[in-house]
Amino acid sequence: MFIVSKRNIVIPGERGRAGASIPKDFAGEIPDCVGENAYFKMLVEDGKILLPEKAEKKSREKAEKTKAPAKRGQKKAEKPEEPEKAQEAEASGELDVPPQPPED
Repeated sequence: MFIVSKRNIVIPGERGRAGASIPKDFAGEIPDCVGENAYFKMLVEDGKILLPEKAEKKSREKAEKTKAPAKRGQKKAEKPEEPEKAQEAEASGELDVPPQPPED
């Protein structure tokens, strides 16, 4: 199991087994039997030990939940008319464009 430790931690062994000593800023693999320890699980919940795989999964799940639903039935933005057609429409009076002051 891959972990990242924020502090120096000594995890006691179970029933006479040797425990594990995890140094501060450790990033690496630990035996699975250490990950099954109740004290280790509490340290993970407290944030003193990070499990990057779990954090990555949680962030993916959160992103999927907050993803905006697809909006159906909305009209696509209309493309602007070509400049020539716009000028022709303006000249023929088809567009309601206020008159512009003369340039000096």
